[in-house]
Amino acid sequence: MDGLPSRFDALDPAVREDPYPTYSRLRAAGPLCRFGPGSWGVTRHADVVALQKDPRLGSEFPEAYHHMSVGEGPAGDFFARIMLYRDPPDHVRLRRLMSGAFTPAVVRRLRAYMEKLVEDLMAPALATGYSDIVRDLAYPLPVMVISELMGIPPAAHDDVRRHAMRLGRAFSAIVPERDRADAHESVTWLRSYIGCLLDQRRAEPGDDLLSALLRAEDGGDRLTHDEIVDNTVFSFFAGFETTVHLITNGFAALTRFPDQLRRLRADPSLVPSAVEEFLRFEAPIQGTARLVREPVRIGSRTSAPGGSWC
Repeated sequence: MDGLPSRFDALDPAVREDPYPTYSRLRAAGPLCRFGPGSWGVTRHADVVALQKDPRLGSEFPEAYHHMSVGEGPAGDFFARIMLYRDPPDHVRLRRLMSGAFTPAVVRRLRAYMEKLVEDLMAPALATGYSDIVRDLAYPLPVMVISELMGIPPAAHDDVRRHAMRLGRAFSAIVPERDRADAHESVTWLRSYIGCLLDQRRAEPGDDLLSALLRAEDGGDRLTHDEIVDNTVFSFFAGFETTVHLITNGFAALTRFPDQLRRLRADPSLVPSAVEEFLRFEAPIQGTARLVREPVRIGSRTSAPGGSWC
C-alpha cells in the first residue's frame, strides 16, 4: 500500500494567505490528501470534474453532519433544508420552482438600477482618486442588489448585510466555536425577517422575487412558506459572499497585471470573458463537498459510503 497522503488544513494561516503553493504541492504528491474525519480532499481537476457528475455521490448530508459542523441549533436545521444540500428528487423540485421565479425579465428590470448603484458607489472615488474597493463597492453592492430584487427596504440593508456576512462564515466543513453562536442568531433573525416580509407579500403581492416565489407553480406543486424562507435566506449567502470576493479578487488581479487592465479599458467588449477569467483565476469559493453513497475509488483508495470527497 502507498504511504498516507498529505494532510490539508484549510484554516492554516499560510493557506489562507496564499493557498496556491499548497495546492501545487498536494497535486504533485498525489490525487488525494487527508482533509478531516471521514473525508478526503481530491487535488486534481479531472477527478473533481468527474466526481461532480458521479451519481454515486450526493449533496444531502445527514442531519448529524450539520449539527457536528455548526453545532446544535437553528443553523444546523437550516443547512439540512436548503436546496444546496438536497439530492433529487427534492433538489430538482426546489430548483425547478425557484428558477421559475428567477425569470430573465426579473433580472433585466434590475440592470438600470445596478448601473446607477455602481455609479453612485464609485462617485466618491472618482472625486478623490482613492477607493477602498471592499468597503466602497464589493461589500455594499451585492446585498443592495439582492435586497432590491426581493423588495427589502433600504432601512433594513445594514441589518441584512451584517447577518448575511455572519451566516456566510458558517458555510464550511467545521465552523469554529467562536462563530457558531453568530450563525444561529443570524439564521434566526433572517428567517424571522424574511418570514414577515413573505406574509406581507401574501396579503399585498408586488413585482419582487418574494411575490414571484409565492406565485411559482409547476403542475399544481408550490413552494411552502418554510421552503421560500430558507432558500431566500440561502440566496443571501449565494449572492453576497461569492460576489464580494469576485469583485475584490477581480480588482486585485487587475492591479497585479496592469497590462490586462489596459487591455480591458481599450476593449470593453472583453468584460464578460474577463469576469469568467476572474472566476477561474482566483475563485471566490475554493472547494465543495460530496457525500459518498456508493464505494468510489480514486487512485489507490476507496471511500466507503458515508465518507466524503472534498
